[in-house]
Amino acid sequence: MVRVYYRKRPERTAPDVLQRALEHFKSTSDGYKKTAALFNIPASTLHGYINKYKKLDQAELSTPKMSFGYTKPRQVFTDEQEKQLATYLQHAASIYFGLSPREVRMLAYECAKLFNLQMPVSWSDVQMAGPDWFSAFLKRHPQLAIRVPEATSLARASAFNKANVSVFFGKLAAVMDRNKFDCTRIWNIDETAITTVVKPNKVVASTGTKQVGSLTSQERGQLVTLCAAVSAAGQAIPPFLVFPRVNFKSYFLNGAPPGADGSAHPSGWMTHENFLLFLKHFVSIVQPSNQKPVLLLLDNHQSHLAIEVLDFAKQNGIVMLSFPPHCSHRLQPLDISVFGPLKKKVSQAQSNWLRNHPGKPIGIYDIASILCEPWKLSMTMTNICSGFRKSGIYPYNCDIFSDSEYMPSDVTDRQQEPASVVPDDHRPCGPDQDQNRSSNESVVQSSDSPDLTSYLDRKSICRIPVGSDGHCLLYSVCSSLAATNQGAYTSVELAQFITKEVEENQAYYKNFVVTEDAPLPATVQAYLVNKEFNNNTCDLILNSLCNAMNMKALVIRETGGAISELEVMPGRQGVQIQRTIYLVLQGSGGGAHYNGAICSKTHPSTVESLSNRSLERPLSPNTFSPEIVKPHPKAPQRSTKACVVNRKRRKSCILTDTPEKEALREEQDRRISKKLKQKVTVPKKLQLERTQRIEQNKQTGVGVKRKSRNQGSEDSDSEEIESFCLLCMEPWSNSRSREKWIQCVSCKLWSHEECADTYGKATYVCLNCDSDDEIS
Repeated sequence: MVRVYYRKRPERTAPDVLQRALEHFKSTSDGYKKTAALFNIPASTLHGYINKYKKLDQAELSTPKMSFGYTKPRQVFTDEQEKQLATYLQHAASIYFGLSPREVRMLAYECAKLFNLQMPVSWSDVQMAGPDWFSAFLKRHPQLAIRVPEATSLARASAFNKANVSVFFGKLAAVMDRNKFDCTRIWNIDETAITTVVKPNKVVASTGTKQVGSLTSQERGQLVTLCAAVSAAGQAIPPFLVFPRVNFKSYFLNGAPPGADGSAHPSGWMTHENFLLFLKHFVSIVQPSNQKPVLLLLDNHQSHLAIEVLDFAKQNGIVMLSFPPHCSHRLQPLDISVFGPLKKKVSQAQSNWLRNHPGKPIGIYDIASILCEPWKLSMTMTNICSGFRKSGIYPYNCDIFSDSEYMPSDVTDRQQEPASVVPDDHRPCGPDQDQNRSSNESVVQSSDSPDLTSYLDRKSICRIPVGSDGHCLLYSVCSSLAATNQGAYTSVELAQFITKEVEENQAYYKNFVVTEDAPLPATVQAYLVNKEFNNNTCDLILNSLCNAMNMKALVIRETGGAISELEVMPGRQGVQIQRTIYLVLQGSGGGAHYNGAICSKTHPSTVESLSNRSLERPLSPNTFSPEIVKPHPKAPQRSTKACVVNRKRRKSCILTDTPEKEALREEQDRRISKKLKQKVTVPKKLQLERTQRIEQNKQTGVGVKRKSRNQGSEDSDSEEIESFCLLCMEPWSNSRSREKWIQCVSCKLWSHEECADTYGKATYVCLNCDSDDEIS
């Protein structure tokens, strides 16, 4: 069969027309030819359906039971099953775990195999669906397409969640209500890197060419930090540039946008000293005051948190509010709509510069002039206001982000463990109620609300109805596990787990109150085979399941008009919890009935598919669902062990408020005192060995790393050939004879080996490169 088939015959008769024609033929004395002419359909077509109708049994002589129109005998999945598969693929892409075309084909084969669907033999030969099926599947579902994903870090995907964003918008609303900021007094600042080598733009070239090149000035460029500030009114102050030099010279800014300022640092990165200079540049233009303060939105970069910076900001009427860590791609206006156009225009400007200066590379002193025109074109009111609007900062909109935008964080969301409270009057019967059962089962919350449906809605719990043939508990556990992607089990498999668990641990279960005479295994088999049970059998079955499957069950129970929550946990020693399910129990005694349940917050796509299905039909583990074959990834519960890395976790906060500022002051004081203490407490033996190694190396001259003194001429720029120690700032020209230097493997800058204390180490990373910027 060809992939693209164009029909040559006229369109087929609609099924509803055929059905009405057959009804007319049955209810009147008209022949099939007259009926066919009346409904304008071919007589042979109607005659075929009449013969089909006459061959039906007497019990099946009902027109709705007949199928009309063209059927698809080779279709593997039904329309409903393909719809579920498409929904699964969309949800997988929304949580940043999208499937490749090959993985989709493998998933289709696994689904057809697991649910016993008829499929082509070629699928079994290659263990995946064919390419023809995949291309036709995409045509049947135009909402799907093959896309190239953008690399996103795990920190960004997990940090951008409703909790962090709600905290930020809560603090933003509080500070805006307190100071009554208008759009002209809400500012956002951020840094970005401008390098001498950027990614070239697309060009037009010959088709079939294996590689198309575009000229750049160097293999690896030098970095210049650009700091920008924009307001919600669409205004922007002149840029502030940090050059990779020790001393700043005014000619660095030749050709820069009017009013631009700058500073220097050997690495070219923003430090708290340079950020303080930027704030002075900002204050000189915006002119805030304590009577007319401004709001400054910024990230948690280490240079923004220095006490000198916060003191200066508070003295000059600047209220600083930080974004949550790793959320700037969604909340920071500059990242949303300004820096992107700026980088594209800078790339084009550098290409034009190279074309106008053939054979000459771009240096850091050319960055300011290259930046001038792109700055004017990108810092427009439209771009700036769009960033503030899309982030929900101005106009203020805390609901700017939809639930689909929070979906990537669903993978790492963990449920909070409820506090356990154990009232004796709600504790079910079990073994040794004073010891074993108290640690095994507990009521965690109670409610006097008689309406179970509203209670479940309030808890975001969706009920999964199951059959009531005596094994409702087993069916409920199967349904809850399947719906939460924690395993596809049948009631027969659960019965085997229970039998093995009880037989191997009879000493633990012997104190369960079941029957007086019958042995415990016989009682379990009576329930599993003959569905015979008393009031306490289900307690035994649920506890044994929790122990056998390393499972915790949260049971929402409605008894006598009162609603309570019970936490059934593995009680046998050595069992670790690996999965959690919800169950709903209604009634007591012989009238008790279990249903499965699922939390809509953690599995929204599954709840949506359940809401579209008739609730009267119980969910079975054999119900078609791609999540049973390939569950969506879900992070496990966090380890209770203490974190090895002792680092401060940043959060969104008003940095200039006194409590936050004092907390940062104490943190920085502790860090400084710790470094001083480490320097003071060097053992004398190590100090002696270090002195001996220094003297020995001075005599042998082994491992000396230094540049030649004959580089360049005297009239050349001395900063191009001079090196400075990153720690003591002593120039290389003043170094002692045979004094060893070591180079940072990251930024390629130099330090004294004695200053860096790197004796015996093969590599060296300077403090700037090893800083803990924006820790989360």
